Amino acid sequence: MSAISLPLFLAIPAALFLILAPGLVTLQLMLAFGKARAGVLKSSEQIFLSITLSVMFSGWVGLLLASLGIFSIWALLAIGALWSLAGAYWLSRRGYLWQIPRFGKKAVLGEWLLTILLVGTAILFFLAPHETVAGAQDSGVYYNTGVNIARTGALVIQDPLLQTIGSQSSKLYPVLMMGLPGGAGRFLFVDFQRMNGYFVMDNMEGLTTGKVIPQFFHFYPTLLAIGVSLFGLYGGVLVNPFLALMAVFGLYLTARRILPGKRGEWVALLAALLLALNGIQVWFARETLWETLGEFLAFAAIYAFTILVNPVSLDQAEKGQEDNGLRALGGFVVGSALGILCLAHASQALFTLPLVIPYLIWIRLSRRWNAGHWWLLGAYGLLFIHMVLHIWLFALAYWEGIYHHVIINFTKALPIVIPIAIIGLLVVIFLNAIPKQVQRFEGWLARHWRWVSLGLALIVAAYLIFNYFIRVYRVGTDGKGNPFDYMVNWQSYIGAPTSLGPERNLLRLGWYFSPLGIVLVIIGVTAMLAGKLNWRSAMFFAFTLGVTYFFLDESYTQEGYIYSLRRYVNLTIPAFSLFIAYAALETLPNLTDKAGRLLNRLFGRKVAYMQAAGAESSATIAFAVTQPPTNEVTESKRGASTSNPTEKRTGYKIGLALGLLSAVGLVSFMLYTNRTIYTLSEYGAGPDAPSLLKQMENLADKFGPKDIIIYSGERDADAKSATILTYAFNHPAFLLTAAPPTGDVLSKLIAEWEKQGYTVKAMLGPDGGRLAPQGYNLKWESEVVLHFRQFESLQTQKPYNIQDNTLTYGIYRLTSDANVNDVGTGAPDTAQGWKLEIGKKDFAALVMGFSSLETKKDGAIYRWTTQDGVLRVPCLDPTRPYRLELTLDPDITRPASLSPLNLSVYLSNDPYDWDPGRLEKLSALGVLSLQPGAKTYTLDIPGSVPASQLTCKPGANSLILQLVADKTWKPSSYGLGNDSRSLGVKLLKVAVQSKQ
Repeated sequence: MSAISLPLFLAIPAALFLILAPGLVTLQLMLAFGKARAGVLKSSEQIFLSITLSVMFSGWVGLLLASLGIFSIWALLAIGALWSLAGAYWLSRRGYLWQIPRFGKKAVLGEWLLTILLVGTAILFFLAPHETVAGAQDSGVYYNTGVNIARTGALVIQDPLLQTIGSQSSKLYPVLMMGLPGGAGRFLFVDFQRMNGYFVMDNMEGLTTGKVIPQFFHFYPTLLAIGVSLFGLYGGVLVNPFLALMAVFGLYLTARRILPGKRGEWVALLAALLLALNGIQVWFARETLWETLGEFLAFAAIYAFTILVNPVSLDQAEKGQEDNGLRALGGFVVGSALGILCLAHASQALFTLPLVIPYLIWIRLSRRWNAGHWWLLGAYGLLFIHMVLHIWLFALAYWEGIYHHVIINFTKALPIVIPIAIIGLLVVIFLNAIPKQVQRFEGWLARHWRWVSLGLALIVAAYLIFNYFIRVYRVGTDGKGNPFDYMVNWQSYIGAPTSLGPERNLLRLGWYFSPLGIVLVIIGVTAMLAGKLNWRSAMFFAFTLGVTYFFLDESYTQEGYIYSLRRYVNLTIPAFSLFIAYAALETLPNLTDKAGRLLNRLFGRKVAYMQAAGAESSATIAFAVTQPPTNEVTESKRGASTSNPTEKRTGYKIGLALGLLSAVGLVSFMLYTNRTIYTLSEYGAGPDAPSLLKQMENLADKFGPKDIIIYSGERDADAKSATILTYAFNHPAFLLTAAPPTGDVLSKLIAEWEKQGYTVKAMLGPDGGRLAPQGYNLKWESEVVLHFRQFESLQTQKPYNIQDNTLTYGIYRLTSDANVNDVGTGAPDTAQGWKLEIGKKDFAALVMGFSSLETKKDGAIYRWTTQDGVLRVPCLDPTRPYRLELTLDPDITRPASLSPLNLSVYLSNDPYDWDPGRLEKLSALGVLSLQPGAKTYTLDIPGSVPASQLTCKPGANSLILQLVADKTWKPSSYGLGNDSRSLGVKLLKVAVQSKQ
């Protein structure tokens, strides 16, 4: 990877340039266009806006370059430098005085606290970035797509080996390529996946052109490509912590604009702190997933919107004094951030259009249109058009596939949608013709706004209360109406098991806020809606509450936690953090203050405690009843009003103390319950193995530049390392699917690859024996163990523990040498016979139905079978008798309530006949009644097996031995841990020996 990354002494200044220079120049240009006065933006705002504009510029230009197939870090730096120099030249020609961040000698406390907060957040986020680079999951597809862009310079992947497959028999296609999720007909523009998440382009035409396109939209992978191009493979995993840090910064500035004043500053700091410490935020700050990019862009847009509608400095925001110099900047950043959001993920156009279009229509109807709105419309419109073109050219298969049913339903609804759209257009045209009536309605709305906002606040509060305290007790479903067992109790609010289904989405979200936190969320959002709903906060509430409602009602993802909570990263987690901070520092003090005043007015007196004085007095407490101070304004002799401010603030101080105590409690809760999340690097280095990236580097070193790797192992596990080898290290790998490679279709392909100068190797796992191409044998090379140190993923409860999972493979070389066949050791017709010891080069013999290696307490190594365990044994001489020995163990933990295990044994000479539903084609050797403990059982061959079944078919080098358990069991169903596998029998050894 050094060939595509820069030396460190160049990478650091290049990175600083890309995240500062283009945005700083763009910021100055927008301030110049608006003729903004000097000092209108604080230093923190200038830094945030400069970085935001730089990230959007670099990512967008990088995406354009990758779309054209010419991406490189040097091209990006050159374009960034050209833009920066051209902008600086234009500004200098007009005598513009640059407004750059200036830090005074006497920084105020808030600035110091913000700096400390951002530095601490950076340390936390960058402490242990996740190496979630494994394939077959969204994070791995994103990461490897980014690496491939950095390596090849293009979005479209040219795969010449795919063209070779396309030239072969169509029977081969489902053997080495994957189908699509959701069943036939859901994805109209793609027929096969090269591997998980990588589509063969243009249906079957892609097999001719060799073109592959990664799924998803590609703005976020382009940012990863920039990180990889700067700092190598590890640079890709450093992008997300940076984006998440900027999201925390954006929330702080948004809160400062929405809640101006000194109190607002403290609320903003607490909100940013709560967001930075939230376990969900920290987790996804380290994952190579797009959500933190969406969070950053969303709050950049919300913050810029507050500038657009209230274009003043922070000091003037509360007074409402206008300075039109910021409108252009605000509109441009809003439009750009929302437009880039559309390029970041397929769902975002559905969320941003309902924000932009109604807002701009209302601005037009109310005659408030100004230059800022032109900038908003222009930036958003341009990027929206780019999104449409990007879908058409690169993401049509993905976009149509995920919205297939939505498109069908929308098409069916067109007879209703079209008339409604026409009526809506006519209404807009009509309202545009009567501006006075629109203004009159605005006036009415302004006069009654207190009641409107209060009504909205009560609706939101009722919805959250219903979801958190009532809806959770409804019968659970899987999100499709299928019921699950009812399981909810009070412990479920702090992470104990609960039922599946969307009814408990808010409950699960509350695992990372605590019940107290959710109560404060409800209090805070109610108070903010009732008292702070205005033009500045309009987009914040519309965006955050709209998306929160959408995903609380249905999360639209498979349940597995903490992963499934990614839907709430963009807007919900930051918004909840702000609501909590507002409730703690603003609402509770105000409520207790008003409650104290109300009590004073109701009772008209108060009880005070007075301590008696005097030398001979004891500690006697006397009670004196006095009249309360009046809240009414009284006139003194000089006409001044008098009151008792200390008395009026007593309730406020009590509430503030409660709020601070709640904040300290929540921070303590997060620090304690998230301690594992803070310190764990998913797939990072552990006590027994290096990090996954280092392991993959070591694995890649085992292959040469002309090696092709065929994987045959556990379902959904092979793509984890195959994806990285293919797209990060340029070692092409293929996954042998569940479709059996009947006949010689696979061997013909291998022969063609060999003619092209390639060497074909195999990575065989527990089901490695499925790979048995006719005319080829397997030569053992080495064994590799991949370690995956990760957070447990649970469906029904909050995860806490770390798991160390492993994948073990045997590396083989395919050869046509008939004298080589490393399947077991020995030969049946020798004195020692043939034997297969589990755990000793057994991969090539295991066809189907075997789990990973496990070790008994006495050190014996075994594999569990499922109901059917299929393996390969050598070809036999039909004229000689043989003895088959099986060392088996039904396991001591097998429940006594189950009947003794019977194991049927079958034999076949069809190397691909392992379908459990076709046992009638196999020859029965016998039935074994297994006894407790590990024992060796013997069967005679041929027994009742016809002689024709003992001779290998032409081109084959093995027979099929099938073990069928009459009954399986699941340990989890008998209270024996969380193992939910259907277990058959433990297999320890297989031996075949001639009896002559």
